[in-house]
Amino acid sequence: MFGVTANPGSPHTSFESFGFPFNCRKRRQGLHMIWQATCWAVWKARNSMVFEGIPPSVREIVEAIKRTSLRWLTAKRSWAVCLAYEWQKSPLDCLLR
Repeated sequence: MFGVTANPGSPHTSFESFGFPFNCRKRRQGLHMIWQATCWAVWKARNSMVFEGIPPSVREIVEAIKRTSLRWLTAKRSWAVCLAYEWQKSPLDCLLR
């Protein structure tokens, strides 16, 4: 779809190839989760294009990443991590809570 073929083996391996220098465990785990939500959103957009002929919209993909990552984060924790507008504004700060 994008003219690039990559097979890193796993989203974790792909994420690590970027070399993000976060020493904080919460942030690192949160960024892994956001990266997985990104891979998921791009995969779903690709499938919509291939199987339904729906062209991808960057705006819709970004919104899907935001929604999915916040949903996954709140499902993992027993308390409200942050409100949706806080997640939109500064997800890295929310990851430290």
